[in-house]
Amino acid sequence: MKVIETEALIIGGGVTGVGIMRDLALRGIQCLLLDKKDLCAGASGGNHGLLHSGARYVSNDLLAAKECRIESKILQDLAPQCIENTGALFVATEADDADFALHFPEWCADAGIQCESISPSDARGIEPHLADNLQSVYLLPDATVDPFRLALENVADAKRVTDSIYWPHSEVVSFVIADGTITAALCRDQRTGELSEIRALQVVNAAGAWAMGIARLA
Repeated sequence: MKVIETEALIIGGGVTGVGIMRDLALRGIQCLLLDKKDLCAGASGGNHGLLHSGARYVSNDLLAAKECRIESKILQDLAPQCIENTGALFVATEADDADFALHFPEWCADAGIQCESISPSDARGIEPHLADNLQSVYLLPDATVDPFRLALENVADAKRVTDSIYWPHSEVVSFVIADGTITAALCRDQRTGELSEIRALQVVNAAGAWAMGIARLA
């Protein structure tokens, strides 16, 4: 059985796992990232790719709106090549709550989110198929993100900085535990069935929806 030693074992190749991998690598820590399928095989690759400005939350969750704005800015600064600044239109028709539309810019301002009122005719210049009975339209700084490119570039940078390793199709089947501490993980290659032991000083569970299953192994 092959034995590999690393400073940190990261389980889960979604955007959380690859982000942790790069962050640790930038701190000089050599990592091994594995996933039982491949990068972004779960929720990170199954989303709609919308990078929220936070505007959708301003009426009922100001904290979430602010967090979206801050995290969106961080991501755009770190990985602009993975993001398309499409903008977004928030529209209200005559059938919608006029009071909500009136207060929407104030709520955006409270969250620090840029909100520009534009005319219905200008909005139709952006999206010709909008309804005829528009009451108000606001332009917001929403964007789209390519999670696959984001994941690949995080892994590539981690490899460049510390020779970190990525193993796809590798499933954790058990842990080696000594004195209440995980010292190694036994992994199976899903393609060949080969078992490997990964010895690590730290283990990070970034398995997303499968995190509880990983935790139960410990």
